[in-house]
Amino acid sequence: MKKTNNSSITMLAGTAISETIYYMTGTLDNLASDMIFTRMFIYDDSATPSNQWFHHDLPGWAVISTCLVPANPTTPRHVCSLSEQGDVELYSSAGIRIEKIKGAGLSHTEESRGYMTRIRHIGDALYACGYAGQVYKRQKEKWERFDAGIRDKSPSSLTTIATPLDLIDIHGLHQSDIYIVGSEGFIAHYNGMNWSILPPITRACLYGIFIQSESEVWVAGSNGTILKGNAINGFRAICRKTLDCDFYSIANFEDEYYIGASDGLYNMRHGKILKVNLPEKIIEIDSIETKNGTLWALGSKKLIRYDGTTWKLINHIDNN
Repeated sequence: MKKTNNSSITMLAGTAISETIYYMTGTLDNLASDMIFTRMFIYDDSATPSNQWFHHDLPGWAVISTCLVPANPTTPRHVCSLSEQGDVELYSSAGIRIEKIKGAGLSHTEESRGYMTRIRHIGDALYACGYAGQVYKRQKEKWERFDAGIRDKSPSSLTTIATPLDLIDIHGLHQSDIYIVGSEGFIAHYNGMNWSILPPITRACLYGIFIQSESEVWVAGSNGTILKGNAINGFRAICRKTLDCDFYSIANFEDEYYIGASDGLYNMRHGKILKVNLPEKIIEIDSIETKNGTLWALGSKKLIRYDGTTWKLINHIDNN
């Protein structure tokens, strides 16, 4: 199960740390099929070329999501990585802390519930979600189940098809205004006291949430699905045409919405969704977000940085 030293990289998920620094997870393309391994990268756009890339390895981890936790009076800024098995790394200048979400992942035991999909920092807490209706909240350095009201529902009562409920993204403005989305058009909202299941308006798989305000929540999904709304007034389809591409994520930059998709990057303006004409073809843009006046988008082979004037396509150092 050896890996070749010189391997190209496929990037899977990432998080903007600042307008010049980006944190991402990658897998080695020549990895043996029975080997699980993730390499975590930091890219610094302001550094000299020889000092732009740093990495550390997580052998045995398949990292699928990352997030940034801002500094507070007691702890420094740090980035969190979540593996599909529920392993969590908290990485900062002060060191590394490893945690495990009990019950998450597939360990072939009675308590294992399924793979994880997303980690988010909301308010002053970390949240994570996954397959089989899993939701967890980190409180006092301990992960606890947070899915009462979701896990108690049978799959057939949530959707028109009795399939297992897979939760794919969780996001919120604060801890009393949290949304979660997943398979078969599933959307739920947490109001600070309990979860409420919203009536589904699509059977598309919903991949990503972007929250502009309490009243303006966006959701991206399969086959070109874009929903807009909120828990009080409901959601409506902005775009629900059958497309060959899936929409994964949404961000607002300079009063325009950008969409990360399986076949590239899209711009949404005046109700129309058009593909952005990038200098090169970029596919599988999973993560897109803004940070301090900069738009970041992570493709499978390139990192994109946009300052409002110039699109910069960044080759991964191992893909040159």
